[in-house]
Amino acid sequence: MKVLLLIVLLGMLYFVDGISTCSFRTFACKLTCRVGKLFNKDCRKCDCESKPKCPPLCNRHCPNGHVIDSNGCATCECKSPVKRCPPVCPINCPNGKVLDRTGCPICQCRPVRPLFPKRH
Repeated sequence: MKVLLLIVLLGMLYFVDGISTCSFRTFACKLTCRVGKLFNKDCRKCDCESKPKCPPLCNRHCPNGHVIDSNGCATCECKSPVKRCPPVCPINCPNGKVLDRTGCPICQCRPVRPLFPKRH
């Protein structure tokens, strides 16, 4: 049978159960960790995780890959397909080329609008 001892020594409280010893000083860690704090058995250390622990990936097939979150972990969300436009003729258009219904440029220039429109 394990004996739980409560020892108050120099203003710090320790729980001794033969396995681990923690003080309140380890729980009052002032670090702000982006990923998370390190643990030592049941005691929290005053140290930050260096690498995020990614959750398990869902079983979803994404032909373009999964969206990556701010921690560098793959999410269950699929990446959008990359839109590829066909090559366009090499004409120079000062206002750019006309776009088709899919958003790709075609071999036709956008009309030039006059700086000073005619008044009727």
